[in-house]
Amino acid sequence: MAQMLVALQAVHLTKAGAVSHPADALDEMRERFLLYGVRAPFGWITRLRTYGKKIQNSTTSLGYIYWSDDEQTLSYKDL
Repeated sequence: MAQMLVALQAVHLTKAGAVSHPADALDEMRERFLLYGVRAPFGWITRLRTYGKKIQNSTTSLGYIYWSDDEQTLSYKDL
């Protein structure tokens, strides 16, 4: 039943002029709501997690290891 409603929505979007072909609407809905190759509405969670990991891996943070002013002592978290 759910698949029929998705197909019907694609036809309605085509008739309304939002897309040129129902397959275009189906592709947009698939990219928005589904994981690649899986029929579950968690695609946005995966994209958000991937975006967060990209930020984590490309952004520097404050360090916990540093040298003293005379460069003779190495400290970790003020220990």
